Amino acid sequence: MQITLFMATIVLAWAAGSYAQAPSVTIRDLGTIVPDQNALAVAVNGQGHVVGFSAPRDAESVANSTAFLWTPEFGVELFLGGVSGQARDINDVGQIVGDYSPADSDGIPRGFLWSREHGLTELEGFNAYSINELGQVGGRCRDTAEACLWESGTITRLRPAGVGVSVNELGQVAVCCGPAEYWAPVQGMTVLDAGDFSRANDINDSAQVVGVVQVGLVSATVVFGATIWHEGLATGVPGVRRVSIASAINNRGWVVGSHADHPECCYDAFLWIPGTEPIDLPSVRGTPDGHHALAMNERGDIAGTSNDSLGYQHAIIWTIRDNRLAITTPNTPSDWGLDTRHRIAWTYTGTASQLTIEISRAGDENWELIEIVARRGGRSQNYYWTVTGPTSENARLRVTAVGEPDATDINNADIRIAPASIEVLRPRSRTSAQFNSMETIFFRHNLGASAPVAIDVSQDGGRNWRTLTPTQTKGSTTSTVRWNVDIPATSRARVRIRALDGSAAVGISDVFAVGSGGEPTVDMEVIGAFRGMGTRLAPASFGRAHSIKAR
Repeated sequence: MQITLFMATIVLAWAAGSYAQAPSVTIRDLGTIVPDQNALAVAVNGQGHVVGFSAPRDAESVANSTAFLWTPEFGVELFLGGVSGQARDINDVGQIVGDYSPADSDGIPRGFLWSREHGLTELEGFNAYSINELGQVGGRCRDTAEACLWESGTITRLRPAGVGVSVNELGQVAVCCGPAEYWAPVQGMTVLDAGDFSRANDINDSAQVVGVVQVGLVSATVVFGATIWHEGLATGVPGVRRVSIASAINNRGWVVGSHADHPECCYDAFLWIPGTEPIDLPSVRGTPDGHHALAMNERGDIAGTSNDSLGYQHAIIWTIRDNRLAITTPNTPSDWGLDTRHRIAWTYTGTASQLTIEISRAGDENWELIEIVARRGGRSQNYYWTVTGPTSENARLRVTAVGEPDATDINNADIRIAPASIEVLRPRSRTSAQFNSMETIFFRHNLGASAPVAIDVSQDGGRNWRTLTPTQTKGSTTSTVRWNVDIPATSRARVRIRALDGSAAVGISDVFAVGSGGEPTVDMEVIGAFRGMGTRLAPASFGRAHSIKAR
């Protein structure tokens, strides 16, 4: 497996229509998957999971191909094991369809449906090209070469000599190849363009279909034009070059494809957003020819391919983000306790007066409202949320400008939501502290940074406690406190940490020993949130003063 570790973020040149600020694009190069082969990323679902295949440069057949799945969690997976195949589509449930060539197939491709939960299921007599969230599969009946729709073992024949290349959530199917048509469950087939050189490539949930029509000839070579069909009207994608292909359209009406000045050279991938001019997506290493955008999800993840300097195609993921709004924290894996208070921060440069904050407890699905907040002055905004249930292992946050649905962002990493907890890691049972020495109290928690806590100590195994001082956590998941040990020699010392934020989280250390030593200091200095307060304490209940430093 060949994986090229290349990522870059670029601010695109942008002819603004309704967009006040240029979006940014992140390029992820998955490489050729198999060394010295071509690789194509051909589909991407709502979670940003990508499927595709690699194949020898001059022999792109199912029998010679290697199917792959890429996810942020696991990277590239050759999920068919050692069996040849091509993955062609993936839905938001994680079901993948395509064709494979098992050892007993005599080289005849067979359709498959694969998921982590159920493994591989062969779709008998069927070649699979597309799948929707309901598990309906578009493709071709192998015995008759008809365009067909497969659903739970039942096959509906749509049109002679065609392929169901895309199926939307309503069960409507874009059918290629020539003429461009789509099929609906009640209406049946609708011809979009009667020309022999027209082709439908994708259909969204509003029955907008994209593809190509013939717009001319250059030296006997057909020149295609990227086209959008909707409600009986055909519209060319505005602003594209002389030769263009529309490969995919999402439910926001965004279109991706490729275009060039000549039908035989120098194609660039493009993105078109209604109300703007098309923008070229950058190639993986600035090579001048051969990068194509093939699929796109709702949030702006684009799958495709890009040539390297040796002419090999690399599987590529472009990620488009609208820069008007961007969540800045949390963007790393986080652990948040119930009833604790955590900061959500973002930047925003639009004009909306309100923003919504939402949470998904299922990784990017089933959003629920946390709060509608007023936009404050300045670019940087934040909101402190007291965490509510239910618990989740993979929660995500989304912030959206009210009235500007494209000004939205989802944080970059999962948040674990669980009961609030504190675990004292030090002192531990093997610790042997000395009276009047400095010891580090180290604890793990899910309270967040700057959460108020109290530090208690006991010299009798936890029967009686004495509070040292309130302080605050410094890190979002771990914190340390420096303690000038002020309890007499004992074999039954313990430290307790209590959350003061209303979450009722408590952590108690192992029993540890304190040896004898000199007299402690009488000053108390708290570093961090309490720096500069000049606090001094009267002698404590044990008859001695103490010192504590939080950091």
